[in-house]
This record gives sequence, C-alpha cells and structure tokens, in this order.
Amino acid sequence: MKTTMHVSEDMEKRRTAKKHKITFACDENTCRSPMAKVVLENLMMQKGIQDVEVDSVALERPGSATDARAREAIKERYGNDLLKDLVPKLIDVESLGRLVLVMTKAQKEKLVTKLGKQADETLVLTVSQIILPTMERGQRDDFGRDITDPYDGSLDDYRDCLSMLERYISESQGRILKIARGGLYAGSSPKERPKACPICRSSRVVPVGYGLPTRVGLAEHEWYSMIGRDPPYEFGGCVVGLPGQPNWHCSNCRHEWATEHMANHKHKKKETGKGV
Repeated sequence: MKTTMHVSEDMEKRRTAKKHKITFACDENTCRSPMAKVVLENLMMQKGIQDVEVDSVALERPGSATDARAREAIKERYGNDLLKDLVPKLIDVESLGRLVLVMTKAQKEKLVTKLGKQADETLVLTVSQIILPTMERGQRDDFGRDITDPYDGSLDDYRDCLSMLERYISESQGRILKIARGGLYAGSSPKERPKACPICRSSRVVPVGYGLPTRVGLAEHEWYSMIGRDPPYEFGGCVVGLPGQPNWHCSNCRHEWATEHMANHKHKKKETGKGV
C-alpha cells in the first residue's frame, strides 16, 4: 500500500511541474489511452523523471467515465485504482506537445488530417510505430500493429490490451521521451544548418555523417522512412576525412554538398593534422 501511494503522489507531483508533453489518444478516452498513460507514468516514476507531462484524450466524443474493466486491470497490475479520478476529455489540438501516440492506423490518418500543417511539428504515431524495426528483436511484424479496442470483450481482453501497451511502451520509453524533449526529431539539426538546398531551395536539409554505422543506427535511420519523416542525418559512407566529402544532404532532391567552412576545415586538417 505504501508503494502504491508513492506512485500516486509522484504522478501528481509531475502533473504540476512539466516542460514537455506526450499525449496518448483513443476513440473515447475510456480504456486504451488512460491505461497507456498509467504505464508510461509508472516507468517515469521508477526513473525519477519529472520534466515530461503525460496526457490522455479522446479523438471523438469522450466517454462518460473510465471503463471499469480498465480500472480493474490497472488495479491488479499496479496495486491501486490509478484511473479512478480520470475524466475522459476531448483532444485540444492547441495544447499538444511534440508527440501524440494513437492506437490504430485509422486514428493516425484522421488526426494527421485534422492537424493539417501542425502535423509538421507534432509527430503522430501509433503506439506500435514507436519501436525500432530491428530483425533480431522480432519486431518486423509488430511494427504498425493496431491495438484494438477491448470494449466488447471480457476483463481478460483488457488485461491483454494492458500487457501489449506495457510491452510497446517499455521497449520504446527512451525514444518516446527523446521525441517529447525535442532531441530525436524536432530541433535535432545543428545550428549551422543551411536554410535551403542550393539546387531545389527546399528546407529539408540534414547533415551527412561518416563512419561505420551501428545496427541500431541503421534501424533508426530506416525507422524515419517507415513513419514518413526525413531522418535527422544521412549516411555518407564508412570512410572519414576524404577531401571534398559533402556534409549536407537535401532530402527533397538528394543533392549533397560541402559548405565552404567545412571544406576549409578539412583542407586545414589535412595540412596541419589539426582542426581549425
């Protein structure tokens, strides 16, 4: 009982002082998104994370109350009815942070359409799209998998839904928090990034990285393509320091070029053995 009260108090403390935001969303905000909210908040509590707010909302008409079976599943798993005070509410697009996690691909399509241009700043994914598609973890089939509504099922169906949410969220909690804080996608480009490609004038410019990529690095690079976003960097090859290597890549027209500063830097380094 003491541990459960600590979880509840810690969650309340985080709700009163936060800088970043993650929103879980489902149709009526009565079972899937509230359970997902509890899962992530519990993981954050275990690590002492207090700078990120976790919210849950309805994409359509909010239900009248949190589903009793969802409350029971949460109570069984975490030792307390952590959903008893949650009141279902409708999504407010003006108060969203950098990341919204929905439950199905259909929900994602509807929300992205509703957000319009705001979808460029607010990343919308299904919960299962946040995982890295690494072969060794057997996640290829899991990527993009819908988390269906257990409403017409039994308490066991709610338990299964909660278990699925726990698996996806625990596996991806680091990536979820990075996106919420702006470190994985939003604001990840260097300050010296060119404003536009010199060929097509697109602003979709990312740095080129060199060296031997890790398996996780390759999976992460592929992940951006799978969710329809430009990677924050482009692989330039394994060899580092060759004269004339480009350091910028245009994701629109695929043009690559070296800025004058980088060209001078590499030339100076070759002559003296030191960078400028």
